[in-house]
Amino acid sequence: MIKFSIRNNSKKCVNCYKGDRHAIKFIYCDQFMVMSFAQFTDRSGLKDIETTFNLDSADL
Repeated sequence: MIKFSIRNNSKKCVNCYKGDRHAIKFIYCDQFMVMSFAQFTDRSGLKDIETTFNLDSADL
C-alpha cells in the first residue's frame, strides 16, 4: 500500500524537483520505505536501523 502511494503521489514532486538526479541505487522510494519502517518501529538512529535490517533481513 505504501509503495502504491509513493509511486502515484510523490513521483510528480520528485520529477519536478529532480530529486533522484544524484541517486545511483538508493532512490526516493527506497529511502521513504526505510524511513517509514524506522518510524513505525520506533528506531532511534541509522545504526539502529542498519542493525535491525541486518538481523531481520531474511524476514523482510
